[in-house]
Amino acid sequence: MGEGDLFRGAAPHACLRTNLIGRFFQQARVAPERTALVIDDDHWSYGALLDAATRLSGVARRAIASEPDGLARPLMAALGSRRAAQYIASIAAPLGGWVYMPLFAGDPVGRI
Repeated sequence: MGEGDLFRGAAPHACLRTNLIGRFFQQARVAPERTALVIDDDHWSYGALLDAATRLSGVARRAIASEPDGLARPLMAALGSRRAAQYIASIAAPLGGWVYMPLFAGDPVGRI
C-alpha cells in the first residue's frame, strides 16, 4: 500500500466522518478522480489532494520523530494565499493529529 492509499478502502475515524475533513475523505475514497480544487488553471482531484496531504503529513511526522526532545508538535501552519499548499496543509494536519493554522503575509507579525 502506498502512502497515498492511507484512507482509500479504510473507514476514517468516527469523528472524521462528521466534519468537513471527514467529508473530504469520503469523497476521496468514493470519487478520487473528481475535481476537488481549482486555483487559476490548476485542477486538483480529491485523490491527488489526499496523496499530497498524506505525503506532507508523513514528512512532518518523520521530522517530529527526529527532534531530540521527541515531543509531538500539535500545530501545523502554512504561509500562503490561494495556493494548493494551503489546502494540502489543511488536510495533512488532521492526518497527523495536529491543529491547522493558516497564515497570510498580511497577518500581524505577532501571529506569524
